[in-house]
Amino acid sequence: MEANNKIETVVAIDADVTIVLIQATQLDIITKLPGYSFRIPEGAYQEVLREDQKSALDAEIATGRLTVVSIEDISELQSLSEFRKTMGKGESACLTLAVHRGWLLASNDKRFIKHSNIFLLPATRSNCGVSLNELLCSS
Repeated sequence: MEANNKIETVVAIDADVTIVLIQATQLDIITKLPGYSFRIPEGAYQEVLREDQKSALDAEIATGRLTVVSIEDISELQSLSEFRKTMGKGESACLTLAVHRGWLLASNDKRFIKHSNIFLLPATRSNCGVSLNELLCSS
């Protein structure tokens, strides 16, 4: 994705990372990382259940710096359906976007990141999981 003639790496952010950042009142930090653009899949958005957390998330989305993305392509929907057999909504959506769109995924759920590598091609694995600490330290 290009913004201001700079190529940005797109990252699908899972609900667990989103909630942790909201609790720390630091959700806006991800939108300030140079070279990265964050998207929250609709499935992950739906997993943010507490009203105060949903309000904080909606406020960040309203700025336009974080966007909610839907999965509508038939091949993506097929993968999403397959991943839902073993994962939650948000994890399945993030993994679908990583596989089909080549996006990174941000999750602090080590079990999910380990599990997601099973579904990715070897060439994609090294670029799939990214920890928030790695992103914050690289900026």
